[in-house]
Amino acid sequence: MLTAKIKPHLHPELWQLNYLFSIGTRSWLVHFFVVTVVFTAMRGQGNFFMVWYSVMLCISAIMLFVCRAGVKIDPETQARRIRHLGVVHTGFVMLVGLIWGIGAIKAASISYGAALFFSLALGGTALGAVSSQSVVMRSCLSSIWTSVSLLAFAHWFIIPDATGRFSAGLMILFGVTLTVLANRMNGFLIANHKLRQDLEKQVVELEHARRIASDANASKSRFMAHASHDLRQPLHAIGLLNNNLQHEKMSGFAQDTVKKIGTSVASMSELFRALLDFSALELGQIQMQKSRFDIVELLDEIVARNIEQAKRKQCELNVLAGPCWVETDRSLLTNIIQNLVSNAIKYAPGKPILLRTDMVDKTITVSVLDRGNGIPSAKIKAVFKEYYQMETHDGQTAGGLGLGLALVQKFSDLLGLECTMSSDSASGTKVQISGLKPVPPQ
Repeated sequence: MLTAKIKPHLHPELWQLNYLFSIGTRSWLVHFFVVTVVFTAMRGQGNFFMVWYSVMLCISAIMLFVCRAGVKIDPETQARRIRHLGVVHTGFVMLVGLIWGIGAIKAASISYGAALFFSLALGGTALGAVSSQSVVMRSCLSSIWTSVSLLAFAHWFIIPDATGRFSAGLMILFGVTLTVLANRMNGFLIANHKLRQDLEKQVVELEHARRIASDANASKSRFMAHASHDLRQPLHAIGLLNNNLQHEKMSGFAQDTVKKIGTSVASMSELFRALLDFSALELGQIQMQKSRFDIVELLDEIVARNIEQAKRKQCELNVLAGPCWVETDRSLLTNIIQNLVSNAIKYAPGKPILLRTDMVDKTITVSVLDRGNGIPSAKIKAVFKEYYQMETHDGQTAGGLGLGLALVQKFSDLLGLECTMSSDSASGTKVQISGLKPVPPQ
């Protein structure tokens, strides 16, 4: 057990050495400043401190070079070189500690005041070693105990009275405290590194899961697109055959049956169209093709397309708009308004439906208004979600997949338009598509 605890201190991991080198540049610059201050205060005490200062400057310069070199080395390809630099770092910090200790002994031989000043400088340097070197405990402990033990020796043997012995004991206690602090900081750094590794691993796993889910979703969308496209072809054939039957002489029951078949085919075609549009959106296969057109002409075409369905639901479709040209993707805008009109016919049977345009802040807003029962304010956000279906006036669902308003929102975002809805039981529902920029007619 003891060997297991000591081994990480003697053989630090590569990330620990990288961290040591990364913060080493600043710490050795601070060390350079501290020894300069000490030399300035002690230079009048003889040539010893001139030599002491020169050696410290040389070692600080070497350590700056070692740290900068260690940062530039790639740990994946030159791990052995980084470990060698780590050993060099430990050797030089031990040497620095010894020189600090020798300086303390010399200062104690001069006077108690000089010893006290040197002790404060050395203590601050040892504390700095804890913050900058605790990630590699062999360097940190070498720095602390080579200097602190010699400092305690200086107080014990050089200063003859009890004050020296008491100070020496405090120096040893200070070294023990620094060791405990360094060990705790080392444990914190290791725990933080492990936590970071766990987080990175989880990020990789989540990204892998996201890609799997994204691929599965794309596969689902492709399947829906192909299936709906392939199924629309026989439905189109059924529609053509059903239209031919309507011109044949047949009984009233047969004619009613043919009309119901036509209605069912139209509903199925609408469902598959919604699936195709939604799948194309999810697969990113929709590309905008801007053109200039008269929006009133577009609204008239939508009314003509939905007039039969409106008659079956006893709805009256009206357009209130003056000539106005816009530039956007005509197909997508048609899809947006078509979905809004289809919804209005479904949920406001027997009520008038109005398509209108207004000029608001130099942009054009297209509105679809109905006089239906309205939508509770708490559900307005929900109706724009995929597969959400409201109940009709008779408590039944209107059929379909619940993709109409979801497509309206997505197509509006794609065109850079704003889709808003307001609704209440008294005035019905109003959906506005805002942000269309008017352009001169062609």
